Amino acid sequence: MRICFLLAYEDNPYEGLFRPFINLAEGLSKRGYELAFILTKCGERLPKFLQNIGNVEVHQANNFREILTKLETINPDFIFADDDFHRLKLLTEIKQKTNFRTGVYALVLFGVHSITEAFDLNYLPLKERLLFSVTRYIPFTLLKRDYIKMLKAHDVIISASRITANLLQILYGIGSSVVYPPVDTEIFKPKTQKKEDKVLIYLGSHGGDTDGKLLTEICKTVLDNGQEAVLFGNEKLVGIFQRNAEHVHGVSDEELAKIYSQCKFTVCPQKWEQFGYVQVESMACGTPVLVFNTMGPQETVIEGKTGWLANDDEIFIDKLGIISRDRQNNELSAVHCRNSIVERFSIEKSLDGFIEVVGHGI
Repeated sequence: MRICFLLAYEDNPYEGLFRPFINLAEGLSKRGYELAFILTKCGERLPKFLQNIGNVEVHQANNFREILTKLETINPDFIFADDDFHRLKLLTEIKQKTNFRTGVYALVLFGVHSITEAFDLNYLPLKERLLFSVTRYIPFTLLKRDYIKMLKAHDVIISASRITANLLQILYGIGSSVVYPPVDTEIFKPKTQKKEDKVLIYLGSHGGDTDGKLLTEICKTVLDNGQEAVLFGNEKLVGIFQRNAEHVHGVSDEELAKIYSQCKFTVCPQKWEQFGYVQVESMACGTPVLVFNTMGPQETVIEGKTGWLANDDEIFIDKLGIISRDRQNNELSAVHCRNSIVERFSIEKSLDGFIEVVGHGI
């Protein structure tokens, strides 16, 4: 079987929306499948990164006509893209112009716009709350019909978690199969037995997914308990931490795995992660996580064994204070964290589900 992944409009190989396809490609190629990537408007970093994957073709196309030409050469049995609106539109145009089978990996769920229909916005700062309130009623309302129409055009729809599948069904009437994004547990594994007195705090990937006010409380709680903070993610939020904080960015997976391994625990204060690579990678490295009891983390974190789940902001901060003061308890979860991820979210485990779904699609 020959599978093609369509990547467009991004240049970061560590971007959460592209990581599932990269990990799937590595696993599928080892199992003897033929893999190809088509990149359009992706810059230079991504193709260089993909060339390091064995037995995988990398094609670049500057426009839609070139994409079609490349596809004729590749002649794939299936073409996959995620549900970012721009990439979904591009994949749908391919579907309309060709006879290739196509599939969508729902990793975005139409961004925050879809989730605002089902979740409260009150925890957001006023400016962001107003922004998302407006986008709920204008662009979302106008584009929702197109989003549904485009999804229904494809042969296979895969969701990144059960909650994503449920929301696709509830909000859009779209059925899907659940295949968790694969985690490379050969890279993300414990790199050291010795934990430093540091806390890794994930700042999110973009504006709107992390509450600045809550982050200020997190900062105070961690630092007041004498721990150092290692910050990872959105650079715009780094300024909240004025002392005892180190910001890491642009690191490789190997370097990130080492950082996960060294920290006592990881804090992820995001509330609408469809899956949540950061917390899953952290657990794969033997480091427990503190997360909200919503969305993807609700499915990946086991309370008291691989991390801690909080139902609201107040409980989140209370649990953070307890964990920060307890210098021993969180180390006890290392083995459970690692085993839990290997058993449920390794590349091999996700591959089995992906191959089954694709086989049914054919």
